[in-house]
Amino acid sequence: MHIISFPGGSGGNWLYNTLTNQTYNYGSANFHTSSDKKEKLVHEIDPLKFKYLLSGKSYFNFYLNVIYKYFHHDKDIFTETDYKNYFLECVNTARFLCKFDHIHKHIFFNFDDLINAPDNFYTQITKFQIDNNYQLIPNEEFLTRREVFIRTCVNPSTINLNFDNMFWVCFVIGQLMNMDLVPTEFSIYEYQNQDKCKQFALDNFKYCTLNNVHNFDTDVFMPNIL
Repeated sequence: MHIISFPGGSGGNWLYNTLTNQTYNYGSANFHTSSDKKEKLVHEIDPLKFKYLLSGKSYFNFYLNVIYKYFHHDKDIFTETDYKNYFLECVNTARFLCKFDHIHKHIFFNFDDLINAPDNFYTQITKFQIDNNYQLIPNEEFLTRREVFIRTCVNPSTINLNFDNMFWVCFVIGQLMNMDLVPTEFSIYEYQNQDKCKQFALDNFKYCTLNNVHNFDTDVFMPNIL
């Protein structure tokens, strides 16, 4: 079994479908499918527990995608749970995604190449398919699938660097937590402390380094639900 690790929101299920030449629902926000016995998808940051890694440096894009596609679209946590639970889910998601930066050197499928240098990403696709006895996907088909995936990515334009937006604030707080920078004088998950969270994020953003973002010009926008 070949284990492929990826941070949520980076397109792991889309990659799996592409590698194994499976069809998918063009109208869906996600690309989930049943896995075969040869491949397994995981969210794993221990390099000893996977063979291939899909990741990149655009953690904020991963964060927006997984919050929108999984937690909002699939799980609907913003109506099914209370403020404390979905706020902490957003923070902890950002925190976990940013931990993938520690294993950046293990990347085999580079998300940033998928966006900015698709020929390089296609080379890795074909290398995987040759090494693991899959039918090669034509470049034209790969590019079509790439465009379909990009159209499902969240447009970050209204959230990125917007300290009045709580999704951005949660991303910053999650990143800061990995550096043991946490508020001690108030509870971040209390709704009445949103302004304090915003100020904490703004005051400490200078310590954040994982701020690369792809400005996807799509019509997928995060609703104002946090």
